[in-house]
Amino acid sequence: MEDNYNEENNYNENEYNEENNYDNQKKGFWGEKIDQKKEELKRKAVIKVLTILGPIGILIVLILLPILFVAALLGAGDMAQDILGYNGSYNGVSSDSYWWPIGSNETETAGGKLFASGDPALKIENISSPFSASRTLGGVTKPHYGIDIAGLGQVGVFNVIASKDGVVYAVNKSCSDQGGLSNNCGGQLGNYVIIKHSDGSYTKYGHMASGSVTVSQNETVKQGQVIGKVGNSGRSTGAHLHFQLEIGGLGSSYAVDPMTYFENGNYRPIGGASSSIIEMLHSWEGSGPQDDNYYYVYDDGYGTLTVGYGVTLKNHASRFETRGVDVSRLSDGSPVSKAIVDDIEAEILTEMRNGIVQMLDNNDIDLLDYQIDALLMRRYNVGNVNSFPQNYKLYGDTQELYDNYMKNPVKSNGKYSTGLVRRREAEWNLFHNGIYQLN
Repeated sequence: MEDNYNEENNYNENEYNEENNYDNQKKGFWGEKIDQKKEELKRKAVIKVLTILGPIGILIVLILLPILFVAALLGAGDMAQDILGYNGSYNGVSSDSYWWPIGSNETETAGGKLFASGDPALKIENISSPFSASRTLGGVTKPHYGIDIAGLGQVGVFNVIASKDGVVYAVNKSCSDQGGLSNNCGGQLGNYVIIKHSDGSYTKYGHMASGSVTVSQNETVKQGQVIGKVGNSGRSTGAHLHFQLEIGGLGSSYAVDPMTYFENGNYRPIGGASSSIIEMLHSWEGSGPQDDNYYYVYDDGYGTLTVGYGVTLKNHASRFETRGVDVSRLSDGSPVSKAIVDDIEAEILTEMRNGIVQMLDNNDIDLLDYQIDALLMRRYNVGNVNSFPQNYKLYGDTQELYDNYMKNPVKSNGKYSTGLVRRREAEWNLFHNGIYQLN
């Protein structure tokens, strides 16, 4: 748990020191300095892979590259995806991640807002028309600035959710569900919502069902919040959602392919951490009892009531309260919605990682992505990483850094733990070697 192993016994999750009093909007998960390191990370990763694989690995790569080259020439993206195991275009944005805009059928009310944050009812395989520079529809050829997600012929059934926190920039609710190629209602988008996000991007949601839009202009919306339902309004030939992402400004000239921000199977990337570090952290943390819809409160062994992957009730009571959960009414074995707990965990990790990035900036330290992930895992488990900068400036990325800083602490409540030793080693293996080691 993030609360049990307190390295310096002076950190409280709800009382941030001056180091952590920063503007969360200043830097997202991938900050500018992180971006500058991507090429260096790629280069090192290639060298490391070739070193590990040796001649056999090189032979495999030489065989694989021509296959992928032919696939690219043929436009066979699915072939490349099958070979590589993923779509190869995922940007990996995190605290500023865009969620897949279709929600789950199940909903939860939190803080007076309706959320459909679970597994989406319509997925990537339901895309009926991709982002394209040239699409012909009804005999007219022009660019398609977004993606269309087919609604399986059902109007007013599937939830549309805000892909990211933001403020409603514009909304139209006036169109019927009688779509058609000559229907120009809502500027052809029918019933739509346009959301402006803190990073200057915009998301557009079009053709929603009549009477389904639940938000208004200038309203603040949260990621995962239901904003309407899939419909057939405006210039539409069937029930679907048109989803458009514009980076850097408003208008089609800023439109980018949304699929570069989505990864098949990772429709709800957790804010504040890459999927790799989340998988690693969860494997070491453990979640306590759970089923498909709920985590169940448990005692962490030190008298602290906890739920999910190390989210303690007492330290995050206010977070639960804003989502309509009174932790004073919870006891060992109480069920808590997974959607709520996962949202709280995402919020905690986002704040932690942003705090680490800010701390590094304040100390003029540039680290690679996976090194920041390693500090995030340590921060979540130990309580803080406040003394990292002075140690890093003294030792750098060397064995001395491990010996004098990274390998400690290995005690909880004064007791030595082999589990903590292994965890410290895993954190160092990630920081030093870039290896996401599962427990």
